[in-house]
Amino acid sequence: MIMKALPIIIAMSIGFTSGPANALERTETHLNCLGLYALLRMAAPNFADFATERMGYARQSYFRDLPVPSPVPMPLTGDEIEAETRARMRTRGRQLTDAETDEDIMRETDAFLAEIRTCDARYGLTPTPIPWRD
Repeated sequence: MIMKALPIIIAMSIGFTSGPANALERTETHLNCLGLYALLRMAAPNFADFATERMGYARQSYFRDLPVPSPVPMPLTGDEIEAETRARMRTRGRQLTDAETDEDIMRETDAFLAEIRTCDARYGLTPTPIPWRD
C-alpha cells in the first residue's frame, strides 16, 4: 500500500496539484516541444547542440508532469518518447515542406519560430535566435 502511494506523495511534494486532465495537457505540450526542438535540430544543424539542450528541458518537464497513474497510455520508455518525438517532428515538418509560395514559406517559418519561442518561455529559457538568414 505504501509503495502505491509513494509516486503520489512525491508528485504532491514537487507541486503536482492539478488533476490528471491538466497534467495530460502539459505532458502533450512537452511532447510537442520535443518535436519542435528536434525539427530545429534537423533543419538548422548549426543549432543542433542548442536544440538538444532544450530538448532536455522538455523531457525533464514531461516526466515531472506525467500524471501518476495516467488515465491514458503515455510514452514512458526512452524508445517510446523518441518515436513520439520523431512522429511530431515529421508532422510539424510536413507543414514547412508543403508550403509552396514564398508567402506560405515565410508564414510557416515564422509560425515555427513562434512555436519554438513559446516552448522557450514555458521552460524559462531565452528566446531561440533566428537560425536562418536570407
